[in-house]
Amino acid sequence: MKVTIADLPATALSDQVTRRRLTGEKLELIHYHYQPGSRFARHEHEAEQMTIVLSGTLVFEFDDETVQLEAGDALLIASSRPHGAFVPENSEPVETYNLFTPVRTQLPSG
Repeated sequence: MKVTIADLPATALSDQVTRRRLTGEKLELIHYHYQPGSRFARHEHEAEQMTIVLSGTLVFEFDDETVQLEAGDALLIASSRPHGAFVPENSEPVETYNLFTPVRTQLPSG
C-alpha cells in the first residue's frame, strides 16, 4: 500500500506541534512537525519507539540522561521508558518520523 505522508490528515496537538499517523497491524508511523520552543510532555508507552530526525534539533529528556538529536540522527527508546522532548528556541522547525511497535491504543496529547 503506497501512502503519501503529506496526504495523511494532520492533527494539531498544540499551536506548535502537528502529527500525521499511519498504522498497520503491528507497526505505527508518526510524522511530527515541531516549531522552535515546543515541548512534548513526559510520557511512557508499552511500544518500543524509534525516532528519526529529518530536520532541526530535538532534545529528549529521560530520568538519567538528556540526548540531543540533529537531522540524520536516530534514537531507540525501550518499552515503558519515561521520556519527554523539546525543540530549542534557536532550532529550525523539526520534522521527525517515529516508529512504534506494537501499535499504540492511546496517544500522548503533546
